[in-house]
Amino acid sequence: MKSSARGDLLRSWLDPLADLAMDLADDLKGSRILLTGGTGFVGTWITSLLMAMKDRGAAFDLAILSRKPNVLRARLGAFFDLSSLELIPSDLTAPPLELPRFDMAIHAAGEISPGVTWPMVEKSLVSATGSVADELGKNGCRRFLFISSGAVYGDSGNPGGVAENCCLAPDPCGGDIYGNAKRWAETLSLMYGRKWGMEVTIARCFAFSGFFLPLNGRFALGNFISDGIKKDPVVVRGTGTPLRSYLDGSDMALWLLTLLVRGKDGRPYNVGSPYPISIGDTAAMVADMSGTRVEILNGQDGRGDYYPATDRIEEDLGLNPTVDLVESIERTIVWNGGDVL
Repeated sequence: MKSSARGDLLRSWLDPLADLAMDLADDLKGSRILLTGGTGFVGTWITSLLMAMKDRGAAFDLAILSRKPNVLRARLGAFFDLSSLELIPSDLTAPPLELPRFDMAIHAAGEISPGVTWPMVEKSLVSATGSVADELGKNGCRRFLFISSGAVYGDSGNPGGVAENCCLAPDPCGGDIYGNAKRWAETLSLMYGRKWGMEVTIARCFAFSGFFLPLNGRFALGNFISDGIKKDPVVVRGTGTPLRSYLDGSDMALWLLTLLVRGKDGRPYNVGSPYPISIGDTAAMVADMSGTRVEILNGQDGRGDYYPATDRIEEDLGLNPTVDLVESIERTIVWNGGDVL
């Protein structure tokens, strides 16, 4: 897809959300905002929404901290005027960390790849989070949003969706390095928030769909879409029976930005769709759109059901999904150059 067509598609998706997000403009006015992990799926969506708000006259300064800041410029430079964006090259796993004063911050850094070792997880997810929260709080940051994960609940198998007051956790001896690291990082964020008087909100993110979703790696939906675009069989490596849910990236960005400015201090919020669908049915949906078929290998499933209850974010902040999964997947296929039947 040509850059101009991609830009039109992105703006058609962002415009309604950016209009809604302008309700937050007064909360952000005059603020210096830091976003770490700006080149990942979460960070790219948040940056896109914030830049769309700046196009509408929202007055704030945005800085992106990333190991590869030019990746974001290459990804979004054709769609937005990034001249006002401050790009800070930094590796959070290589201390000492020195940051200027920011009013608000979203810590979204720390995406990991399958098979990563515990020392690297500890550096990128735990120690780095503590360093960022401590440095920001010390320098007078008012609000800090930590991007955590639904993995902190462990493999709950709760058929009704897992809520924030769930007392289950990853087995500390069962090999769930990622889930345990996120729980530890949540604790550090809250600890440094209390130390410095910085308000801290936790976003426990589940699974997503939409533009910028990696099409290879650990995201099953991305792998399904990749198969469909190539007209290959859409391969399900497990049984296809566990339930998942998928929130569109545009909704995710609006939810996270709202949590940054209006989330309650010390409170975790689930960020994801409350509407479950089986992995097999998701694969079939992608295959039908792409004109191919599903191949289920019936291997071992990675985990049981994984989707959230979102009553808290609806009750506290009035947020609900606005984008239908079918439409989200269709647009993701087109964004990546595929055809939808």
